[in-house]
Amino acid sequence: MCPVLPLIYHLEIQSIPFGDRIHPIYMGTITSFHHQKIQASPDHQVARDMTTRAAMTDVLPILFILAAVFIAGDACDNVPSMSSGDACHKACDGQPWYGLCPDTLRSAPDAAELTVYALVAARQATLKYEDTMATLDQMLGAGNLPAGERPAVDKCVDKYREAHGLMASVADQLSGCDFTRARQEYVDAQTAVGTCQNALWSYQGLQLYAMVSADLNLTMVAYDLGALIVGK
Repeated sequence: MCPVLPLIYHLEIQSIPFGDRIHPIYMGTITSFHHQKIQASPDHQVARDMTTRAAMTDVLPILFILAAVFIAGDACDNVPSMSSGDACHKACDGQPWYGLCPDTLRSAPDAAELTVYALVAARQATLKYEDTMATLDQMLGAGNLPAGERPAVDKCVDKYREAHGLMASVADQLSGCDFTRARQEYVDAQTAVGTCQNALWSYQGLQLYAMVSADLNLTMVAYDLGALIVGK
C-alpha cells in the first residue's frame, strides 16, 4: 500500500505589487508534509519518490498557484483584458499543448488582464521546474545511474537551472509591467528545457523523459500566453 501523505494547508492573503498598484492575492502554503518511511532499495526509493512528486505535481495548481487575483482596472499599460478561455484560444489554438492551457489557468480569475494569465503560467512553470530539479538531484544522489544516463541527467541539471532563472525573471517582469527582456527569456527557457529533452532522447522509457516533456509543454503554454503581450 502507498503511504498516506497528510497535508496541512493554510490560505493566506498577501499584498503584492502588480504594475503600479498593490493587489491582494490568495496564496496557499504547505506547513506540514510527512510520509511513512519504508525500507527499499535505492532504485525503488528513487522510483517511489518520483511517483510521489508526480502525484504532488497534479495538485500544484491547487496548492501553490495563485487562487485568485483581484484587479481594479488595468495594471499594465496597453494590455487588454479577456476571459481565460479567450486567452487560451488566442494563444494556443491549434497547438498540441492547447488542452493544457485551461488546466494551467484553472486557478486564475475567469476574466482578467492578460498579464495575470501570463504571470500564473510563468509561476506554475517555475514550480514545475523545481519539482523536476528535485527529481534530478535524487537520481544523481542515488549513485546508481547507468554510465550512459549520467551525462544526460547532468545536462538536464544545468539546463533546468538556466530555465528556472529565466522563467523566474519573466515572472518578475510581468509583475512589474516591465517586458523589456521577457520575449527573449521565454525563448531561452524553451530552448533550455528542449535541450534537456533532446539529451534524454535515447532514454524515453524513463519517467524523467515524460516529466521533461510535460514541462516543455507547460513552457510553451507560458510562452504563448506571454507572447500575446510581448510578441514572438
